[in-house]
Order: sequence, then structure tokens, then C-alpha cells
Amino acid sequence: MWFLFWTYDLAFKKFYTRGEAADGLKAFLKCDISTKVKDQDLAARLTPDYDVGCKRPTFSDDYLTTFNKQFVHLNTAGIERVTSRGIMTVDKIEHEFDAIVYATGFDVVNSINAFEQVVGAKGSQDSIRDAFLGITTPNHPNFFMLFGPGTLQTSIVFMIECQVEYVIGGITKMLTSGAKSLSVKSSVLQNYKELVRGNDERSTFAQGDCTSYYKNKDGQNWVVWTALMCQYWWQTSTFNLHHYNAEF
Repeated sequence: MWFLFWTYDLAFKKFYTRGEAADGLKAFLKCDISTKVKDQDLAARLTPDYDVGCKRPTFSDDYLTTFNKQFVHLNTAGIERVTSRGIMTVDKIEHEFDAIVYATGFDVVNSINAFEQVVGAKGSQDSIRDAFLGITTPNHPNFFMLFGPGTLQTSIVFMIECQVEYVIGGITKMLTSGAKSLSVKSSVLQNYKELVRGNDERSTFAQGDCTSYYKNKDGQNWVVWTALMCQYWWQTSTFNLHHYNAEF
């Protein structure tokens, strides 16, 4: 189990950081597409022009070979509207379908901000767009969340386990110190954001000219923890009471 953990953790960092390994992976996948799709013009249209990881990778044994079938067609024209018989594309061609799969992806930013404003301490109104370790945010005493901003990684189960241990550590510190509430300091969150930006500098998840649900409206990675999982474990292994404003 530990062998698999370290293999995937190191491979994740290696292949999704800009450099020779990432370039090699991109070249291999491009070759794989051209090999499996017989029509090379079609293969070129199916080949992304951005780095691997800029959008979420998907894995399938038979997706590419499906395009070799006569009844499968790739249409990249924009959709103008849905009609009673199918879909009208922007080139004014109506395509008839028996079924339409509405698969437009995720809106992670808005899903975690279901409420436009969250009332915190002393009536402060904020949206939860940044969180220390993806767990807690200033002005919201005793508020902890799991799978918060910037904590998606190879194993979300492992990341959540780290978060649960951290939250338990915080509750334990409150009980032993006699604190009624804890609220992370704004300066601590700011330092953490600088750490995250440093991790993102060469990551293909954060960089690259593409749109994805990883990024917020400013084009910044908001979803993926781009460092090693073992680094996140180290960050969450100890609950530091000095990072918090405590009320007794």
C-alpha cells in the first residue's frame, strides 16, 4: 500500500509539473491518439493544444477507437439551441437525436459558495473563497469544513482523513485550553495563500491557456492541491493554536 501511495504521489507531481516528464507524457498521449484514430484529420481535432492537466484528464480503453465507427461523428460547432427534434448548431444545421446527454462539467466555485454571503463574527459578511488548509477561514469561529478549496488530489479519501485529524486536533486544543472559540488569523491565511501560489507556479493544473473547473473567474487554480499529498499531511499533522485567535 505504501509503495502505491508513494508511486502515485511522486508521479502526480512529476507529470503535472512543467518540464521534461510533462512534455514526454504529452508527446506519448498525442502519439496514442494518432495511433488509435485512423482518420488523422480527426485525430488532430481530438488532440488538445494545452498541457496535460490543464483540464481534468479522463481515462478510457475504448473512447478513441469509437471514432473509427461509421456512425460516430465529432461535431465541434457551438450549440445555438435545443429543438423539438435535437440540436441546432450555430452553423444553422439541425441535428436529430433520440437522446441528448447534458454533460457540461462542474461548477466547483459556486457549489461551495451556495450562499452569496455567509455571516461571520460580529456580523461580517463574506464568501468562502479561500480557506487555510482548505479547512477554516477568518471571522468564522469554530467553523471547519472538509474537502474545501484547494484540496483535490490523487486520493481525496486521504486528504479528507488529514482534514478530519486536523479538526479533531483543533477541538481537542479547545477542550484542553478552555477556549470557547477559535478563528484562524488573517495573516496565517495570507501566508498559506502565498505557499499555494508557490506550489502553483509550474503546475500544469494552475498554468496553461485553458478553461477548466479548477480555475476561478480570475483564472487561478482554486481546486487542486498541486504539491505532494505527503506535504499536505505534514501541514495538517499538528494543530497549531498560535495560528488562531482564541476567545476564552
